Amino acid sequence: MVGALAEGRDEVLRPLADAVGEGLTSHEFGLYHAVQCQDEVPFNTFSQASRLFTVNADKAVCDAWRLPKTGAAATDSGAADSSTADGGAADGGVSAVKAPAYVLAGQYDPTTPPRTAGPAAEALPAARFQQFPGLSHAVFLASACARREIAGFVGDPARHAPAPCPAPELRPGGLHVTGAPYRISQSPWLAAPLALYALAALIQLVTAALRGRAPAAFGGLAGVAFTGVVAQAVLGLASRNETALAVGLPDLVVPYSSIAVVSAILSAAALYHDRRWPQIAATVISGGFLVWWFTWVL
Repeated sequence: MVGALAEGRDEVLRPLADAVGEGLTSHEFGLYHAVQCQDEVPFNTFSQASRLFTVNADKAVCDAWRLPKTGAAATDSGAADSSTADGGAADGGVSAVKAPAYVLAGQYDPTTPPRTAGPAAEALPAARFQQFPGLSHAVFLASACARREIAGFVGDPARHAPAPCPAPELRPGGLHVTGAPYRISQSPWLAAPLALYALAALIQLVTAALRGRAPAAFGGLAGVAFTGVVAQAVLGLASRNETALAVGLPDLVVPYSSIAVVSAILSAAALYHDRRWPQIAATVISGGFLVWWFTWVL
């Protein structure tokens, strides 16, 4: 995705914008900044502006609001424990927190990384920490396993024992970035050219085989084979990483496209000997599909 954005292909951001757009305005900003300006921003140690726009925006609001930063945690009796020199609670300050807590973080989370989430869990007497390999922020959006673990904790905090979740089976180079799959998921009719191509290839294969016309039959066979291997690759990717199709297709679809090209060539060759409308239709559909495939899908 980073490479695609560097090339100016910002259509891959559409799934992210659709997923979090409403969430950016789903909370009360007064409450949000009341927490941020007292519990987080005053304790940030970096002096230069952050590359995260949300960090800079929060700091601007907090500088204008000038709320006091949070002091030490309160004890059961209501008195506050003394604070350390760096603003944190002294030993025992967090002992007042009795509720069970489940602290989790993605391995590559830049906002709440494991290096800070882990110690936060250790400071709570009834907390457990779990790191999810291969994931970033908001692990519940990207991992069904993470959602199951969260639901298990909420359902029965006392008995919940975190189970390890596998890392997504997606490595650099395994994805051809394109916004087409996501757009098709939102508007299935956009996949009509593929459905028409598969149907035409199947009809061409059957009719040409029955009539003994080898070039046309092999052209139809190549079209059916292309549809099958692409479908297998897409379903395999979806089974390994349910969110990957939002930003691309398996990289194998690029070399698989040569099968569709062969199909179009064989159909055109068959048209030279059989210029009746069924073969003309098959050739036109095959050529139109290639234009759609290479210019819009890939």
